[in-house]
Amino acid sequence: MPVNYKNWKFTRKVIRITHNREVKKYFKTLKTDADNQTYRGANTGREAIRDCLLIYENDSAIIVANKQMFFTRLTAAENSVLSYPESWIIHSGTDIPQLKIIYRTNSKERKGYYDLNIPHYKGSKSIKPPKYTKGNQPVIFNLKDRTKIVINAVSENEGKSVIRYFLKFVDDKFIKDKDNFVLGSPSKVKRDEMTPIRADYYPHGQNVPNPQWRIYF
Repeated sequence: MPVNYKNWKFTRKVIRITHNREVKKYFKTLKTDADNQTYRGANTGREAIRDCLLIYENDSAIIVANKQMFFTRLTAAENSVLSYPESWIIHSGTDIPQLKIIYRTNSKERKGYYDLNIPHYKGSKSIKPPKYTKGNQPVIFNLKDRTKIVINAVSENEGKSVIRYFLKFVDDKFIKDKDNFVLGSPSKVKRDEMTPIRADYYPHGQNVPNPQWRIYF
């Protein structure tokens, strides 16, 4: 029997294949079942969102359209935040491997983005960036080649605590003294609770401006 290309079942199948491929790719950092397939039944967090967004065989046209629209809005909201590797002007090289972490304010509006750069990152995907309170105290850690990790925190202790966590993922040969902190002059940075949402890894720094990998939190 010839395929009816105008039939809704055929159209839904085509949409389902392409849409679900993108959804699974977007949520690929989640653990899946033994067959590496997404599954129904999750009821919390990103798993629930993923399973809600997948198109299933019996979904109606309006349900399919709503899932497509919601997924488009979801990805547009997060991917609209651009990241770019730092050059560290005081350093002559532009090939410094680095991780750029995107933080978002924890306000009701969920607007306001802030990035934090980790030079000489070793490449691990197991990092779990801590939440922290952004504030007017710049805390700076200097590495051997004069690259830096800088964070505007609510206090000196808060900033040092966050940076010490990130130092676990920095190439040891660039760390001379784990207490090599400097405090900047207090700034007019607004106090906000910050939550990590994404990390982009640039193994070749500015020489290759597209991240090698990206993970979501």
